[in-house]
Amino acid sequence: MCVSLPFVLFPHSSSHCTVVYYLQVLEYILSVVVSTLSILLSTDFQQVMSPVVAMSTAQYNPTSQTLSIPKLADDGSNWVDYEIKARTAMGSKGLSRHLAGTVIKPKPFEIDNGVIMFEKNKPATDEQIDAKEKRLDEYEQKEYLARHIILTTVSPRLVASIKSKDTAAEMWNAVKANATAATELHQIDTLQRLQQKKCGETDDMKAHLEELIELRDKLIGMGATIQDSQFRMIILSSLPPSY
Repeated sequence: MCVSLPFVLFPHSSSHCTVVYYLQVLEYILSVVVSTLSILLSTDFQQVMSPVVAMSTAQYNPTSQTLSIPKLADDGSNWVDYEIKARTAMGSKGLSRHLAGTVIKPKPFEIDNGVIMFEKNKPATDEQIDAKEKRLDEYEQKEYLARHIILTTVSPRLVASIKSKDTAAEMWNAVKANATAATELHQIDTLQRLQQKKCGETDDMKAHLEELIELRDKLIGMGATIQDSQFRMIILSSLPPSY
């Protein structure tokens, strides 16, 4: 397919004009690559990625309202995304203080010779006992719910290491420490893979661009910043000589 370029198709005689010409060619190729990528991937890429997203998302549905929390990757590569969504989901259910470890557990009434005491020398009334039991039940329900959400959204390896923790806050802190320790190394590895990715003359260009986007998105998911200008240069440097 022939494409008319928006500039002169032959270099001028001077070396300066030749350099300008090739810079124009490079800029035009980049614009074509970006435009083509947007068209090709607007529908197809979403269709390809949607099963992956569905597989990596843990659905939590304690009521009629569904909350979606991404599954934390075992290598912690999506910790940034997981943390904010897990905190938001648990906060919407009143579990934030359980996660932070600032919630105060209600103390049950003392029992003296089989009598439930409200305070010293004063037995508790039925209403006081019911109110206390309601507070205790609410605390335990929220505490176990927070633990359940954490345990069902992390890897089996992490579950094995945190299941003996006494509180949801201790579980969360252990998960955070594990994920953040692995994230920095994973960022370095992923960035190197992105920068070293090359497309051969006979390789599938669409598949190559999809891989670059996937690696870039992984980096962003780990909290890294990839500027558009930086990503454009990575794309250009990955193209075969014929481009």
